[in-house]
Amino acid sequence: TMTVILPSLLYKAFKRHPIILNSFAGGSLCAIADATAQRIEKDDYSKKEMMDWKRFCVAGVLGMLLGGVVYPQAYNLLDATFPKKTAREIFTKSVVEIATVGIFVNSLSMSCRGIMSGREDVIPHVKRELPRVTLNDVKVWLPYNLLAFSIIPATIRPTTTALMEASWQTYISLRANAAVDDVKTRRESSLPQPSSVTTKKQLRKVPPQKLVLGT
Repeated sequence: TMTVILPSLLYKAFKRHPIILNSFAGGSLCAIADATAQRIEKDDYSKKEMMDWKRFCVAGVLGMLLGGVVYPQAYNLLDATFPKKTAREIFTKSVVEIATVGIFVNSLSMSCRGIMSGREDVIPHVKRELPRVTLNDVKVWLPYNLLAFSIIPATIRPTTTALMEASWQTYISLRANAAVDDVKTRRESSLPQPSSVTTKKQLRKVPPQKLVLGT
């Protein structure tokens, strides 16, 4: 049946052309994820704003590099460093991947988004957000890594990782946008309220007798 033949054909294709197909899958998924993030980030959905195609293309290129080069090499290196399939080594590989590749990719992604959006505080922004992002990284990627190193075949693992990365990059984009909103909110809340200032000035101009009569 097709349900058996199609996965078999896909597996053979990925095994025959791993770099090309994994790069294509990674680029497509990350580009779609960025388009989704751009849609969610819009403040006013009634306005038909143009998509940021530069950011869309950069996300696609980044996805191609991650899916076709970075993740395959990183996971293969971890497999070679920890070749055994014991629970201890699988857990060790999963943690090492988060502590090295995970932090590097998250930092790179947030930095690129900051530069593309015209931020002037890119490095402080990444330092501020990285602890929170890393904590959520552990919650999401540790279970996946345990499955990836124990069950998922190495041939298609870059594509399944790219699928996870696409969803994760949507979160990264939303987290970056939320961080900007938080800064704006803190700045606005620190400013004096115009209504309270006006009221005090008006009270100073009113004679004490009128204040008593008015109460």
